[in-house]
Amino acid sequence: SYLLPFTEISILSILGKSDGLSQISVLSICQDELDRMWFGTLEGLNCYDGNQMKTYKPSPDNKDYFGGNEISHIVSDKQGNLFFTSDGKLIRYDLHKDRFLSLPLRTQTLFAHNHTIWTAVNDSVFQWDREQETFRFVYQAPFHKTIIRLYVDANNSLWLGTRNGLYRTDNIHNPSSPVCVI
Repeated sequence: SYLLPFTEISILSILGKSDGLSQISVLSICQDELDRMWFGTLEGLNCYDGNQMKTYKPSPDNKDYFGGNEISHIVSDKQGNLFFTSDGKLIRYDLHKDRFLSLPLRTQTLFAHNHTIWTAVNDSVFQWDREQETFRFVYQAPFHKTIIRLYVDANNSLWLGTRNGLYRTDNIHNPSSPVCVI
């Protein structure tokens, strides 16, 4: 039979502006440790708890929000922190204290791997240090190209995407010379 059993049919839910989403162009999505969904849009950061949407965006009324309008990346360390990029700035949100903190890095990319947050600034890679509550320098790429995307795979290889090619290091803990893949 060409019909699927009723139990295999899933219902697609749609969240839009009428549900409180600040803007319909969603650039990034993340789930936090409290199972809330976070959406980055062109007009702010949105948090959905399954029932209602809360929006964070710049306004004279919201003095605690350090971000701008465009939220292009969101990641969670599953330790009570949400990190996102906003107009090139890196922002940390403490889920338990409901507090935003602007971090001193300007970045274009964020990545989470095994509850560790990674970011890149120009040709350098940084990793979130929970103990010190700061990003620590891990690696500077010898090719001096701006890293716009990064990824850590199952073998702990660090992949670095640039506008001039893709590079891979063999081990994030001992990166040595990266290999140009493309």
